[in-house]
Amino acid sequence: MNIAVIIPTIHKGMLGELLDCIRGNTVQPQHILIMDGEDSVNEKWNRGIASVGKDVDLVAILNDDILIKPQFFEAIIQAFKEHPEVTTICPGTTRIRARFEKAIVGSPDFHEPKRVQGWAFVMRKKALDQMPPIPDDIHTYCGDRWLSLGQKKFGHHWVVDSGNKIYHAVGMSLHYVNLPGGTRGREWRAYLRHKKAFLGKEIC
Repeated sequence: MNIAVIIPTIHKGMLGELLDCIRGNTVQPQHILIMDGEDSVNEKWNRGIASVGKDVDLVAILNDDILIKPQFFEAIIQAFKEHPEVTTICPGTTRIRARFEKAIVGSPDFHEPKRVQGWAFVMRKKALDQMPPIPDDIHTYCGDRWLSLGQKKFGHHWVVDSGNKIYHAVGMSLHYVNLPGGTRGREWRAYLRHKKAFLGKEIC
């Protein structure tokens, strides 16, 4: 299975380490797309997704404040092969670097996510193609929630694989991005409007 990696630059301080992790993987991605520039996080996601070629089976979106194990892509690909019903895999996450360094990538250990996680996930390209771009008025927040609407609309299946652990340095990345006051509330309300229109029913 061919895989493309999209890295939206947010913090940049750990980008070099992440790229070293990718280069050291036992399976190499076909494409690495670093989405830099002054546009918003979600605009970078949209640009990256639109740039992925037809030769790709899986698309990984990885924030630039994470580290992955050398077997990360190998384990992800094997998990998708063994579980054709799964459309999106979010790796298990720790904010303790020593715990990450001691972790061993094992067999898939799936559980349903309590919430979607936008800092690192891998999605089947055919499922991603079903989703329209993140709406223009949702710049920073809710991009992961938007893509996860495919669960209700198309029956997509998101899981967390605790057997494939990553390190997330900043934690909830976007909480540390300097934004004008009220941005999160405005974008949440915009997301709810678009969610209602996309699903074609009242919001539960």
